[in-house]
This record gives sequence, structure tokens and C-alpha cells, in this order.
Amino acid sequence: MLIMVKRYSAAIIPLLLLLMVNLTSCSVFSPPVVVPCYGHIDSISYSFVKSGYPSENSRFSYITDAWVYVDDNPVGAFQMPCTFPIVATSGVHQVKIYPGVKEDGVAGVRAIYPLYSFYTGYINLTQGSVVKMNEASVTYASFAKFDWTEDFESGISIRRAYGSNVTMSRTSAPDSVFQGTYSGRIILDNTGTQTFIGRSDSMTLPHDGTSNVWLEINYNCNTMFSVGLYGQDTINQIAPNVYVYPTNGVWKKMYITLETTLAQSGVGQEPFSVYFEMQSIVGTRSVLLLDNIKLVQ
Repeated sequence: MLIMVKRYSAAIIPLLLLLMVNLTSCSVFSPPVVVPCYGHIDSISYSFVKSGYPSENSRFSYITDAWVYVDDNPVGAFQMPCTFPIVATSGVHQVKIYPGVKEDGVAGVRAIYPLYSFYTGYINLTQGSVVKMNEASVTYASFAKFDWTEDFESGISIRRAYGSNVTMSRTSAPDSVFQGTYSGRIILDNTGTQTFIGRSDSMTLPHDGTSNVWLEINYNCNTMFSVGLYGQDTINQIAPNVYVYPTNGVWKKMYITLETTLAQSGVGQEPFSVYFEMQSIVGTRSVLLLDNIKLVQ
């Protein structure tokens, strides 16, 4: 009986091996080949079109990323310029490109900027080939509401706040102006005893934790400063929203989200005002330049 079993086993082994080879050749050694299409975006262009605001002083944006959807399916978020794969068949497809920014200026925190529009179009994709998508252009969304704008062309709406011993001024010096004719300027001496705190007029802002409220600033500074909110009590600050680091002579733009700070403000804090604060440093003449400020919801 034992001999019969051994002979049976010896006869079936080649059949089992043949079956295993056939199965593995289908599922492991010959997988289906997917050839992706490729998209390429150099940049997303921006134009400012908003009634009642001087567009010539608002040409600059800082859109760093493209959030791409094809046929309403997410492809990914990419820092521009970028070339990226798209899993799709050859042919015409709908593409949506949303502008992305560094939230609060932090490189590791990227977000779609919800107050800009997005681009929609159709592209002819070919598997294995790259299609350029450089026609993407955005502006402010139709629902964007401007609660405060300041370009310093006709005056200054940032007033000295409690605790400040320095006042903001306007400057038309060519090396200190970002766009237009004027920028706002704060200068602190090198004694380490001066403080600038400037605040905007009060405004009603939603603080339900779900509404998009963003502050846009163009700035140039050699000393760190902070940006935050006052509530109804214009003496006690709610909290610094962000700390902004020196740019060392270079103008930069930052998109600051106020949603969390507003939500944490508590009941009875409205209306709100924005503040900027900078402390002087011993041995350093501190300079802060601001331009084209917008608070948008």
C-alpha cells in the first residue's frame, strides 16, 4: 500500500508543477501594463478683476501649487513647475486646476486657496506623452468679499494701538515701494526699547470655525514681526496668528488663514481688527514694509 501511494505521488507532481507554472506566468510574470499620460504645468496665471479696487496695485499673487483633477478624479497636488502622471486612456478629458498656496507661509502646509477661482478646460491626453496645461488662469471667486483693503495710495488705515510708541508712515522711496506709488513703513531704532503695534479699523467677521477668512499681505522686513487679531477689547490681543520671519530685503507675499483664531475668540469678541506688532532689537535698525493688504472672506 505504501508503494502505491509513492507511485501515485510521483505521477501527480509533474502535473502540479505544470499547473503552478501556468498560474504564476499569468499573475506574476505577465502583469497588465498601464502606460500613463503626463501633464505639465509651469505656472498658474492670475488677474485681479474686482470693482472698486485699483487693479494696477494688485497684480502679484504667490500661487505655488497646482491641485489637479481629471474627470473629477483627484490626480494630486504638485509644486510648480511640475510634470506628473495621469492614469487615463488616450482621448479628450475634462481637467480642473485649483490654485494652491503655502498656508501661513509654512512650506509644509499646502492648501487650495478657496477665495480664488479655479480653471476648467478640456485636454487631449495621449498615453506615454506629455501635455502642457499652461493656459490655466484664475482670479478672485465671484463670492469673495473684501472686508479691508490697504494699498497706502490714498492714506493709512493702520493706526497706532495701545502699547505702541511708534507710528506707521507712508513712503514713496523707490527702494521701499512694492507696487504703485506708496507703501507703509515702520522703522524702529537699535535701542531695543521701541515697540510698534498697529491695528486696522474694526470689522464684523464670521467666527463659526467653518467660514473662510484670509489675510493677504505683501511684506519686506529685516526683523521678525507678528500678525493677529483684537476682539472688541482693543487693548488685549486675542492671540498672535502667525510670526513672520525676516526676508532680508526681498518682497514676499503671505496668505494667512484667520479661521482658527476667530473660532477660538469666544462669544462677545466681535467686532474684530487686525494688528501688526514688531519689537526693536539692540544693535539693529528694524524696518518693516507693507503693501497691498487684503482681508477676504
